[in-house]
Amino acid sequence: MYLTLLLCFSSLISAQEIQVWSGIEYSTVAEINERFEAETGNTLAIREFDINNIRSELLLAKQTGITMPDAIWIPSDFLGLHDYFDLAKVPFDWIEEQSIESKALELVTVDGAIYGVPLGLGNHLVLYVNTKLTKEVKPTWERLLDDARRGKTSLAMQYPNMYFFMAFVPMFSDHHSAPITDIDVGALAAAFKFYGALPKTGVVKDELTQDQARDQFINGEVPYLIDGDWALGELKQHFSTELMISSLPTYNNHHMHSLSGGKVLAFNAEAMENPDKRKAMRTLAMIVQKPEFIEDVIINQNLISANRSINRKWYDTDSSYYSDLYKELTPAYTMPSSVEMAVTWEALIRGYKRYRAGMPADSAAEFVVKFIKKHSQHIYKTRKSLP
Repeated sequence: MYLTLLLCFSSLISAQEIQVWSGIEYSTVAEINERFEAETGNTLAIREFDINNIRSELLLAKQTGITMPDAIWIPSDFLGLHDYFDLAKVPFDWIEEQSIESKALELVTVDGAIYGVPLGLGNHLVLYVNTKLTKEVKPTWERLLDDARRGKTSLAMQYPNMYFFMAFVPMFSDHHSAPITDIDVGALAAAFKFYGALPKTGVVKDELTQDQARDQFINGEVPYLIDGDWALGELKQHFSTELMISSLPTYNNHHMHSLSGGKVLAFNAEAMENPDKRKAMRTLAMIVQKPEFIEDVIINQNLISANRSINRKWYDTDSSYYSDLYKELTPAYTMPSSVEMAVTWEALIRGYKRYRAGMPADSAAEFVVKFIKKHSQHIYKTRKSLP
């Protein structure tokens, strides 16, 4: 009896509750939780955030001394601010390097160290087509603009959204800048004008949420929807064989190029110093890289996994949309996990608001480029002064 009580007591002591903040795909994290609890006896306390708010919440928690999460499920471009989020370096032996996609490893590597476990690739935009409503599966912007002039709205798209907006910039540039944060002022100004005119011409509705745009498409109001790979799961519930994934529209024979990134699991540096939590988090990292987890959860959530061989297996499967998503990932521009990329989003929001308020497009574009340079340099200088 005494031994039984002692064993139970020691089990309670060693059990860990890992605090997880989730910025993307709550359903994926819930599945991780179920498997983590079953395998370890530990629990995940999951707090869900809108993707647009989690960055500011993490920075606020750091500045105010609020308890930081032990782990976070975030887009890979967040890793550029690993100092400010107090993210830990992930040991190399926590990563299944032999099977990982090279692009996935690149996304989690910052300043020569790994700061996250990659779970999914993609985060790219595609064109969804309802083939019951149209035979044209690759419309141009000229065609969409012409439809709008004739009083017919053919396209649904969340508006405004800076992630979506960035896919328009390459249509006005003859060169792919590397990294993508080296933005051409002329291309950015032209994109401001084109993108800003879309609701005025009736091509899209202004102030339209992601859900509202999807509802337009699902309800058969429009034949086309620009949305991310993350929308496929919901869309498959409403369509059967009439749903098709196609490439983004062209303009003057110039292609849009979506951004792409990864979905990563990252860990708090302070939590890593706790031996019991570190052990639990290592187990968590191993669980999400198991082939059965990847196939059951990542693939079935319509995500492109970070596992090279599993991706190839599903790419060759005709009965899924996997190959279509994978194909449209190729022309997408990879977001670097850098300080500049993290700053770019705030710069774009401010620049676009200025343009809509009346600032000339060229001036708004120059503002964005200068903002990225100025504030990135400030962060780098601040980093040098960190203890």
